[in-house]
This record gives sequence, C-alpha cells and structure tokens, in this order.
Amino acid sequence: MLQPIITLPLVPPIAMLAALAHADSIMVEAYDRYQDQSLRNRCYLAHDKGAQLVSFSVQHPTKVPYQEILLVDDGKAQIQKLEQTIQTAYGKAVYYEHYWPSLIAPWIKKAKSTNSLWELNTYMLPLWLKAVKIAAPVYYTENYSEATDNQWDWRNSFAKRKCDLAGIEPIVYHQTFGNEFEQGLSVIDILMNEGPNSRAILHQMAKNFAFQQS
Repeated sequence: MLQPIITLPLVPPIAMLAALAHADSIMVEAYDRYQDQSLRNRCYLAHDKGAQLVSFSVQHPTKVPYQEILLVDDGKAQIQKLEQTIQTAYGKAVYYEHYWPSLIAPWIKKAKSTNSLWELNTYMLPLWLKAVKIAAPVYYTENYSEATDNQWDWRNSFAKRKCDLAGIEPIVYHQTFGNEFEQGLSVIDILMNEGPNSRAILHQMAKNFAFQQS
C-alpha cells in the first residue's frame, strides 16, 4: 500500500500530482498549523514575464490550526482578481473552454460561498485529482502524528515552488507564454495547455521515481 501524507494545497503543483499518480491512497494532514507564504493559500500560474503568484489573503496567518484559517473580508476583490488573472493567462490556451466550467467556475463559486480556506481547499482537491485521472481514495488524518511504516511523509516536500522528492523530473510541454519553459507551476497550467495528455506527462515525470519515506 503506497500512501503518502500531504499538506493540503490551494491548487496542487504539477510535481505533487506526478508523485501522487502512483499512490494507492492519499492521506491529507488535517491537524497541522497554518504556515504563511506556503502553498496552502497560493499557487503559481504562467505569465508573460514568468511565473505569477496567485494567493488568497487570510486572517491571523501564524500559529493557528489550518482548519481555523479564514479568508480576509475583502474576499470578493481577491476572487475577481483570481478570475481576471486566469482569463489573462489562459484565455487563449487550447483547453481553456474545456476546464473553465468543470474546474475554474466551481472554484470561484465555492470561494464566494465560504470564508474558510480549509473548506475551499478540501472541496477542490477531488476536482483537481479527477482532472488528471488520479482515482486514489483520499483520507484525512485524525490527529497529527509521525508517518507509520506504511506511509510516506510528504508534508514538507512541496514547500513553495520546490519539490524535494528525488526522481520527479520536469517534462517540457507547450506553455502559453515565453520561449523558456517555466517550472514549478500549478496543475492549472498543464491542464489548460495539454488537457487529457496531462496524465501521460505526469507519469513520464515520475518514471524514475521510487517511493521513499522522508
């Protein structure tokens, strides 16, 4: 049984999904404390000047249980900015029209209906996984503890834009902007540009990856 423990991201980075594509099940850490400037409330999209940070501002970002983190009161302005950013970044991408109604629209709708970052991210995780055809069941921890002998602790393996798992290698695919390939982006980028082929690229990224306990 290959079961990694991950920190719940706002949007999964591509490298995370490349690793998770080989998991039998996925355990999400539900009892960690929120860390500011992490992928819990931010992700990276393509931009004509490189990677662009997209984030939700939160209240009381330090030393608070992740499940208690609330979005700031001007959430509507943040959501509008998110919508505009995605439209600018991917409006001309091949699969923009395909994924807007199935992924981006539900994300925006949920963000408008809740001020809980945890609720937003738990709602979206199954949708991101389904989009790249990862069918492994998702579970949530009942307390914070060390990984067992049958688990792989990846809770700190995808901090910010860096993946520290050996064997996960970037694969160049078509991107909307620039002449140089931009690494470390969220799954939104590969889906908008490669669509159903994203799954095959994730597997290729992890062809030399072997599950190892951290």
